Amino acid sequence: MRATAGDLRNDLVEGGRGSSASHRAGLVIAAVQMAITLVLVVGAGLLGRSLMKVLEVNPGFRVDRIVAMDVSLPRLEDPKARIAQGRFFETLIERIGQIPGVRKVGATSGLPLDGGHPDGMFALLGPNDAPKTIADLGALFRQKDRIGSADFCVVTDGYFVALGIALVRGRMFDARDGAEAPHVALITQSLARERWPGDDPIGRAIEFGNMDGDLRPLTIVGIVADTHEYGLDAPPRPTVYVNLYQRPRP
Repeated sequence: MRATAGDLRNDLVEGGRGSSASHRAGLVIAAVQMAITLVLVVGAGLLGRSLMKVLEVNPGFRVDRIVAMDVSLPRLEDPKARIAQGRFFETLIERIGQIPGVRKVGATSGLPLDGGHPDGMFALLGPNDAPKTIADLGALFRQKDRIGSADFCVVTDGYFVALGIALVRGRMFDARDGAEAPHVALITQSLARERWPGDDPIGRAIEFGNMDGDLRPLTIVGIVADTHEYGLDAPPRPTVYVNLYQRPRP
C-alpha cells in the first residue's frame, strides 16, 4: 500500500536546510578549496533552480490525501470471467467507499508517474466500418490517414474524481456505461489536439482492440485534462481511457 500525505515542497525545502555548524564547516572547506567549492555552489544553484521548475509543474492530478493500493487478479481469456472480475472491482470499490473518511474511490490499470501505460495504434472508424477479426483491424491500420498512437488505460468512473482530473468537454463514465452497453472512451486534451486539430472528437468511433483483444468499437464521449505519466519534466502522453466495467483487461 502506498500513501501520500503532507507537502512535498516543504519536505524538500526542509531537507535542504543544515545546521549552523554545517555552514561553518562549509566555510572552512571553501577557504581551502575555493575553486572546487565555487563549482559546487554553482552546480547546487542550477540544481535548485531546476528543482523549483519541476515543482512548479502542474501534474494534472491531486497529490495530497491520496492512498493507493495494488490489487492483482489472474489474467483471464474467457469474456464472461473478465466481466465477473469487473463486478468484483465494482463491489470492492463500493465497500471501500463506505469506510468512514473515504470521499471517493476509483481504480486504474496504471497510476500517473508510475511507469506509464501500454501504448499502441488505434484506428478511426467510419460509419460502415465493423472489424470482426484482427485481420480486419490490420486492413484499417494500413490506411495511414486513419490511425493514431496513444497510451491505453483502464479506469473506473471514480478515478478522475478521486485524483481531481478535470473534465474538459463531454461527459465522464457513468452508470449507463455497463458491461452490455455500447463501449465508450475518454481521451486526453493532447490526443484531441494531435489527432483532431480544430475538430470535435466527441461522438467519433475508434478501434483499439489490438490492446485487449476486444474488437467492439469505442465511442469517444469526453475529453479530460492531461496528466504527466513519465515524469514532471516529460510532456503529457496522448491517452485513451476505457471503462473497467466494459473492458476489464488492459
